[in-house]
Amino acid sequence: MRSLFILIVSIIILDFVKSKDIIIVGAGISGISAARILINGGHNVTVLEARNRVGGRIHTVEVNNNKVDLGASWIHKDNDNHPIYKLAEKFNLKTKEIASSYKVFTKNDQNERIEVNSSLLDEKYEEYIQLIKSLASDSSKLSSNISVYDYLKNKNLLKSITENKFNGFFLSRTEIDFSASFKSLSAKLTGKRFTKSSDKNENGEKTPVLIFPNGYLDIVSNLIKGVGKEKVVKVSLEKVVTNVTVKDKVSVKTKDGSSYTGDYVIITIPLGVLKNDTITFNPPISEKKRDAINSVGFGTLNKAYLEFKVPFPDNETHIYYFMQNKFQNRNYFNDFYNLGRWIDKSAFMSLSPSTEDQNSEEIDDTSITESCLTRLSIIFNKSIVELKESWNSTIRTRWQADEFSQGSFSYPQVGTTLEDYEELRRSHQKYVLFAGEHTSNQNYGTVQGGYNSGVKAACEIDKKLCSTSSAPVFKIPLVLISSIKIEE
Repeated sequence: MRSLFILIVSIIILDFVKSKDIIIVGAGISGISAARILINGGHNVTVLEARNRVGGRIHTVEVNNNKVDLGASWIHKDNDNHPIYKLAEKFNLKTKEIASSYKVFTKNDQNERIEVNSSLLDEKYEEYIQLIKSLASDSSKLSSNISVYDYLKNKNLLKSITENKFNGFFLSRTEIDFSASFKSLSAKLTGKRFTKSSDKNENGEKTPVLIFPNGYLDIVSNLIKGVGKEKVVKVSLEKVVTNVTVKDKVSVKTKDGSSYTGDYVIITIPLGVLKNDTITFNPPISEKKRDAINSVGFGTLNKAYLEFKVPFPDNETHIYYFMQNKFQNRNYFNDFYNLGRWIDKSAFMSLSPSTEDQNSEEIDDTSITESCLTRLSIIFNKSIVELKESWNSTIRTRWQADEFSQGSFSYPQVGTTLEDYEELRRSHQKYVLFAGEHTSNQNYGTVQGGYNSGVKAACEIDKKLCSTSSAPVFKIPLVLISSIKIEE
């Protein structure tokens, strides 16, 4: 039995010797997912976060005792193995499905309020699909330098889109998904999405859309806390990384003068920040990686949260849309998610991407509130005066102006190739790794893309931690092994 004891101790010592010191830059979903797996694997992890909070673009705030998500909001549960859904199950987090109940309103030529019935909407949508179906079939053959706008123009389809408010409305659904205008989107990489409903999977089956009534931040908080005897992920806040140097070890310096040394560093900052060279790499990153950083787009999707003092008469519908008559106004705060369905307040969340056509960040708070109240007055057939009396407050986001994100999420802009995503993920000098939703060519722009990228980075450092499918294997920490009794 003594020899067995020596063998086990030797294995433990061997594992201990192999443990690495790893620095992770960023405490968003990708940084925290990497940290959780590496810590569970017995490695020493230091997480540096520039903000005074964790979560990154997952940003839950408390408003009058209710949790409101100003960043990531929902899960498109396209299969039962969706990683964020699996985490929600593991942490016993409450989720709620956003039902497909919605209403669309517009104004006719006489400026009269019209509710668009579902059969007409279905008919117009089918006409829209027939109009642009060639975009999906031609996309793989197109040059990466052709935008969706250019394609439609070359096919003499542009007027049919811009001069028909139904087609403009349908086009805007996809633009919001990408947080970018069709003038910026690569026809080659996004063409198929314009003929596919975002609430259906590849088989045409409805995809449940789930939200967290208590806030998306619960996912990050629980990953940090861990379950059972998992060690807590320790995060150092307000640590703005300025330099990363690779010599014998990896050295990281922060704006406040602090220095950190490790065997590896994982960079998980958003692509918008990478584009602005806020971190100096020594040796410098390759020209190929620099080109990839510039090539992939980074869009902005802003939100406006409006709270009211009294309930609205219809509290059964989940989403209200206002269909604009003018094409240039198609994306400007026309979607209203009825938060009163899952929080204890009468409130709506509206969305608007910032594009070359209209930058919502340049518009002041009062104008945004008035625009939203105008839309809601049409939707609910109420006077502006009545709504202003009922209105309580507005919270709006400016993700582009946020120095630690400089946008919302990545998208394939004109000139982007799939190889660019691979290059963004590729390590620098072997010991500098990269993660984030922008490194995923399958799930860019999503929380699951960010989570999976953190898992992949952790696996690249220690392949023992993950199976061939890159799913994390939560091994027994070494400290627990020491409690096992060995009889001589």
